[in-house]
Amino acid sequence: MAIYSLNLGFISRSEGRSSVAFSAYISGSQHKDEKSGKSYNYANREDVAVSRILAPEGAPAWVLTPATLWNQVEQFEDEIIKGRFQGNSKNSEKKRKSLAYRDHLLNTAQTAQTIMGAIPLELSREQAEICVEEFIKTRFVSRGLVVHYAIHWDAGNPHFHGIITRRALVEGTFSSRKDEDIVSPFEHKLTRKHWEVAANKHLALAGYEVRIDCRSNKDRGSLFEASQHEGYYAQRLADRGEYSRILARNEEIRQHNITLLCDRPESLIYEISQKRTVFTRKHVEEEIIRRVGGDEKLFAILKARVEVLENPSDYAPNENFASDLQDVASKLADKLLKDFELTQPVGENINRDPIFTSTTYKNQEEKILSLADTLHRESSKNIAPELITDALTKNIHKLGFSFSEEQEAAIHYLCIGPDLRILNGRAGTGKTTLLKVVAEAYQAAGFNVIGTSFQGKAVEIMEREIGIPCKTLDSLKFAWERHDYQSKLVKNGKLWGQPYLYAFQKMKKLESQRFTSKDVILVDEANMIRGKLWEPFLSEVVNKGAKVLIIQDTAQIKSREPGDYGRLFAERFGACETR
Repeated sequence: MAIYSLNLGFISRSEGRSSVAFSAYISGSQHKDEKSGKSYNYANREDVAVSRILAPEGAPAWVLTPATLWNQVEQFEDEIIKGRFQGNSKNSEKKRKSLAYRDHLLNTAQTAQTIMGAIPLELSREQAEICVEEFIKTRFVSRGLVVHYAIHWDAGNPHFHGIITRRALVEGTFSSRKDEDIVSPFEHKLTRKHWEVAANKHLALAGYEVRIDCRSNKDRGSLFEASQHEGYYAQRLADRGEYSRILARNEEIRQHNITLLCDRPESLIYEISQKRTVFTRKHVEEEIIRRVGGDEKLFAILKARVEVLENPSDYAPNENFASDLQDVASKLADKLLKDFELTQPVGENINRDPIFTSTTYKNQEEKILSLADTLHRESSKNIAPELITDALTKNIHKLGFSFSEEQEAAIHYLCIGPDLRILNGRAGTGKTTLLKVVAEAYQAAGFNVIGTSFQGKAVEIMEREIGIPCKTLDSLKFAWERHDYQSKLVKNGKLWGQPYLYAFQKMKKLESQRFTSKDVILVDEANMIRGKLWEPFLSEVVNKGAKVLIIQDTAQIKSREPGDYGRLFAERFGACETR
């Protein structure tokens, strides 16, 4: 089962680490550290499936040789430090302090960034290699950084390691400035998101419905506690029968999770429903078996709860443990799937197996579709034909070419009709260009045109290329929640004087973030938006009488959460397409 795990760190001399040594370790090679004179030999490793250096286009040949690359990284770091702190020849005290700080930096410098991520078990070696390289090139190499990565194909634990230069390559040598942005907390979160997007894309391409999620269990609302990654050293300690803090902690977490499974079985359905919209009995059984593992003591507790035994010790371990576990998993799955407060039957799959969805998801879907139905019944913002023609003519003159019949039809389609309109189109079909015309037509008619999407990058592109104010759905949702909170403070009658004035001013400022009946909202990459964002968004639109134009590329991967509302809306209400 696909899980999310991505850890980033540094190679820091203050911890006695060397980029040369780490490169040898991840690649299963032998390198000599020219600075210390030490040799590192990991050539006996058998789990290294791939080891490769990815560098910007035009990088010199020496960059592609691991030992040469990382020795050069270490040497360049020394040269930068020594060049910047040479002492003050006119002031002995300043010279002493400068040289002391130089020595400090030489012994504590961070020479590289590290990354390690779990590869979804569903991917083959070849698929994993393509996925990892795409992620690394997009996130790091595109910034001019050099990355040495390796895939370790351990049974049941495939993962990748990477060591990344802190400095970009500039004209064949390293920059005098480190890339500090990429290691900032904000960019750290973006790196985690990039891996989620890359892995989910390749899971979809491989034909799997399961997805990974970069958010923590807490942020996702999961009651289960996430385990820690068990690396090479932890596993080696376990093999020798020695204590490992990580393995001990993971055992505590597993016992906590199995107790949760026994006491609150609905948490299991929530966990499954976060990965897939619909599921079968087999999916539920597999999740139960995965969480019990081979622990007979924990199995005895679960068996006692499921079969209402008086004492967990009534179960005696035997050679039929696997079949006994399957039997208990089947009984628990049966109970969960018959509880309509937890699950709802929705039909059969191609194998004629009954399929289910969570009651929570079904309720959410019904509410979102009800809001969409309400919006689609309204038709309050139709643009006069002459305004559409004027916007077309203006842009044809500006661009120097005409729109195709299909594009003109899409422009007219989006400018008239119901308050919920949908445009489907792949990348490169001119969606952005025609949306600029649509936006100008609505603006000429006196409407405010606003852009939004689920991610900041899409919002930035809309703002730059269409020329309209844009915000992410998350930021809008946050502003609405803050406005609701400030409004309650103002209206509850408990504030007076300066606190009341502050709350009132804050409320009025946040009021500008609410939609109005004069707003037309362009929603980009709609098929990747999760239900928890659609619901508050559509509620705000319906309550304020705004209009929504949904823009999506149906060839893209869908949201990391279950549900594909963009496609569902298109099937329900129809859509215009650009090809």
